[in-house]
Amino acid sequence: MEQLLNSKSLMVILTENSWLYMGVSALMPELICVHSRFSDSQLPDIITEAERVLIVVDSHIIFRGEWSAFDALDVKRPDARTVWLLLNETGWLFPDKNRKCWALPQILDPTALHLALKRIFSGFSEAECVRKIELTHTERSLLPYFISDLCMHKISRLTGKDTKTLYTHRHRILTKAGLRLPAFLKFIYKRNQGVPGITF
Repeated sequence: MEQLLNSKSLMVILTENSWLYMGVSALMPELICVHSRFSDSQLPDIITEAERVLIVVDSHIIFRGEWSAFDALDVKRPDARTVWLLLNETGWLFPDKNRKCWALPQILDPTALHLALKRIFSGFSEAECVRKIELTHTERSLLPYFISDLCMHKISRLTGKDTKTLYTHRHRILTKAGLRLPAFLKFIYKRNQGVPGITF
């Protein structure tokens, strides 16, 4: 595994949080590390010159709804492995461009995170892969109502479904998305309109 990590290996840490960048880059001294902010559309040349690239994405990106750097990295390095650093509040919502993507909790202790990143980069990971959220036909048809500003009684009148049934469907959608509160679902959807996968 060690020989796979060399001076031509690069880790791009996509975050607005300088502390997160410094912490993750300190964990991987065997890699050249580059900090990229969500809105960066111009990426350094080293990204295209590196032989192997690992992209580490702060999942707060879905709250910002700014995908310029992520899209630019996808164009420049479609071969890169991608790791999402998850927080409870950001759930399991990802863009459809999930190639070679893994998910790790941000709260892992430093030793475990270092080992997990190293194994993912080297292709020996048992980390959880990013999965597509599968909604039922009914859940998909109700989702636009749940992300609107309509109250449940109004949605009930418009759809002809009992409010208790609507609450059950909304709860199932939130569970699948890994979100605790309906407000998070609404906010994320509004911030990421037009991003396939995040917008279901």
